[in-house]
Amino acid sequence: MSATASKCFIAVDQSRIFPTHMRSVIQALLLVLLISPVTAQNSSNGPRPFEFKDGDRVVFLGDTWMEREQQDSYIESRITSRLEGKKVIFRNLAWSADTVLGESRASFDPPEKGFDRLKEQIVAIKPTVVFLGYGMAESFKGAAGVPHFKDELNKLVETIGDICKPEAVRFVFLTPLHHENLGAPLPDPTQHNEQLKLYADALKEIAQQRNSVLIDLFSLSGQFEKGRNNPHLTENGIHPTPFGYWQIAYFIEQGLGIGPKSWRSGISTDGILRSGSTGFTLAGGTIQRNGSEISFTGKDAFMCIEPPPGGKPVDYKGSCLLQFVGLASGDYMLTVDGEPAAKASAGEWEKTVRFHQGPAFDQLRAARGDREEKRALLSSLASAEPDLPVWIQKI
Repeated sequence: MSATASKCFIAVDQSRIFPTHMRSVIQALLLVLLISPVTAQNSSNGPRPFEFKDGDRVVFLGDTWMEREQQDSYIESRITSRLEGKKVIFRNLAWSADTVLGESRASFDPPEKGFDRLKEQIVAIKPTVVFLGYGMAESFKGAAGVPHFKDELNKLVETIGDICKPEAVRFVFLTPLHHENLGAPLPDPTQHNEQLKLYADALKEIAQQRNSVLIDLFSLSGQFEKGRNNPHLTENGIHPTPFGYWQIAYFIEQGLGIGPKSWRSGISTDGILRSGSTGFTLAGGTIQRNGSEISFTGKDAFMCIEPPPGGKPVDYKGSCLLQFVGLASGDYMLTVDGEPAAKASAGEWEKTVRFHQGPAFDQLRAARGDREEKRALLSSLASAEPDLPVWIQKI
């Protein structure tokens, strides 16, 4: 995803303050640090950046939770927003209640027919990156099913690798989610979580053997559940809500080592980009300040992320944060390309304001909507965006 340019003004009137472009917006400002409740992990010591390459074909495989990801597309859109201009396509081939060898795809045919159909899909796409989100369906077999699960998972990985030769496939292993305790009348998940841990451990072992990235969603979602006043991730203990998918995308972004990133920028009294600002560079090198109006053009290196759906009270990195120092007393409206993005007092702008409205966010939300439109919009996120006018004005 390329940087995008934005023009910014501050004036006395209901006006514009900063163009929130899908990548061209002020993403995190000054020294405001918003900490996520938990930190993602992979199979090495700490996140190592996962490299997506131009032309990558990414496939999601797994059971019900992965299949339903395409309804909100938080994972796909979050990854796309970090591609820095690279062209990458995504295909979700997950299947409800599926097992590693695709038994659910068989429908009324013999179970092995499901694996044949899965192989046909892999042949058609020839993925270069595969996310594997299995283990929930198999977990109900308990400890007795773990050896078989490991054998089948290795068979799947090797089959995909053989199909896609001579290109090397990079795999990302995702452990199943922790079974969330939502209380009666739903069952106590304690025993099931003991089973799930066995399958999560099996995935860790295979990922380590294959020197692949492992994102431990089982541990991360379990830690999140313990967080004080954290919202529920699931609707029934195992199937994520829209907020659950938003949070899982956050875990995956961290686990891949590609984010979340904080965009921090501040404009000083004399119209200078403050020291310590990051993620944003001036295009043209100057900020014009005329009384209560500020204008400038710039480029950001990455885009903000959407706030949690449903207004969930969760702090997170990657917000759009902006600071204006030395504004005259009063309220000011930030507008991006003619669209209001944030309203705050001079004192609040001095401290730093987080905002998540504007053209960039509109585009991101649309990109997760209609299935046909989504492909074109997600693709456009990886392209350079035009300059956008930004103003901040007193109201």
